[in-house]
Amino acid sequence: MKKFLILIGIFLFLTTAVYSEYSHPRYHIDAVVNVVEKTISARQKITFSNQTSHDLGEIYFHIYPNRKYSQKEIRTLFRYGGYFKVNPYPSGFSQGSFKVEAVYSAGRELRYAVEGDDETLLKVTLQESLSPGEKITIDIDFSVDIPNAYGRFGWHENIITAAYWYPILAAQTTEAWDKTLFYPFHRPFFSDSGIYHLSLKVPASYEVAHSGFCYFDETIDDMRTLVLKTDFPIRSFSFAMSPDYSLKERAYNGTVLKSYYLPGNEKKAEQALENVKDLFDFYGNRFGKYPY
Repeated sequence: MKKFLILIGIFLFLTTAVYSEYSHPRYHIDAVVNVVEKTISARQKITFSNQTSHDLGEIYFHIYPNRKYSQKEIRTLFRYGGYFKVNPYPSGFSQGSFKVEAVYSAGRELRYAVEGDDETLLKVTLQESLSPGEKITIDIDFSVDIPNAYGRFGWHENIITAAYWYPILAAQTTEAWDKTLFYPFHRPFFSDSGIYHLSLKVPASYEVAHSGFCYFDETIDDMRTLVLKTDFPIRSFSFAMSPDYSLKERAYNGTVLKSYYLPGNEKKAEQALENVKDLFDFYGNRFGKYPY
């Protein structure tokens, strides 16, 4: 990260096909990033329906930033980083934390509990069971401490990366919920695609790479407010931000490619755009034109 960091549309189009018969979860999140305290404070409203053939009395969310590591896992993380010749924790091992402030629906507070051996499952107990096909909206007030770490969720120097940072609705199975726990190596965890609307407040000097499209961008005093939306379901909503980011973008076959880079890496940013164009051609020849 000290040499260069290029983010190429990695947050923009992690998509799946849109199926008209499926009701995708809808997330509405208002979030504020405190770059001094390294925290995110947010209120999330999620609307979804019971896709199973059974009544549901409990709802499960993944809260990945709350992941608790054993000493053996911590040693393995450092060995894993050593394989790539990088120290994943520049100031020593650091892990984030996830604080639930309140959970409620239709103005009524709901009981909740953190479960799982690694403490990454948030169970919410409904006051009345949710019938098959019935919709519900759940509000969650929460805050997240961002660890000093490289990777998909962390901060180092002037860069903050935030992937899987909010309560993510667990995937529904034929019975109820998939409660697969977080695995720290690679990316085997999953969730249903969703439609997102995010209001994100950051310091005015920060450039933000993000999922979806920006529909509103306003700076008042020293704070910048972005309204970010997705026009189709995506796997998750991520962002990265830094006052040092610069941006190169280019339209190619109807899609805008964006390359975020640090000072002194303009050539790398251009090279990244060329690489993405080559990938578009490679996959386009085999699977057809990229549809988004």
